[in-house]
Amino acid sequence: MKALDLGGNMIGDDGVISLADVLHTNQSLKILELWENNIAERGVMGIARMLQNNKRLDTIDLRKNTVSDTAAKALAEAIASNSYTKLHRVIGVDLSPYVEVMGVPPSVVPQRDEKADERRAHRHNSIDNKAILEHLRHKPKSKLENAVSVAAPQISAEA
Repeated sequence: MKALDLGGNMIGDDGVISLADVLHTNQSLKILELWENNIAERGVMGIARMLQNNKRLDTIDLRKNTVSDTAAKALAEAIASNSYTKLHRVIGVDLSPYVEVMGVPPSVVPQRDEKADERRAHRHNSIDNKAILEHLRHKPKSKLENAVSVAAPQISAEA
């Protein structure tokens, strides 16, 4: 699986932290859409920890979540500190203040793409995404890796 769209599903901080733990050693996922998921500072900090080591993600969409300045700075620090990152776009978080100060690549700060926004708004979750979402909402963290490995073996954490 190269893209995972969990947008608009209100998985919250706990769900995104569990997902970030699984994606810590991601080998294939390139696009992670988490728009409008009731993610606040704690969840964004979990994503930042994951980004310190992630070598595959290209795009993360965090639109319509509550991203504090502290969380945005943590994202910027994680991106800047990971010399192996492939991350090119963080949508929904203003990282422009950190481009020069921390060495965040300017390409990470995207220009608004209204056509892409429109396409995203009309797209529905696939069956695989729904299975992952169900586990994020209702299962303990220890069961999440199993849910992801069943629904999307390519993104499960490798030991």
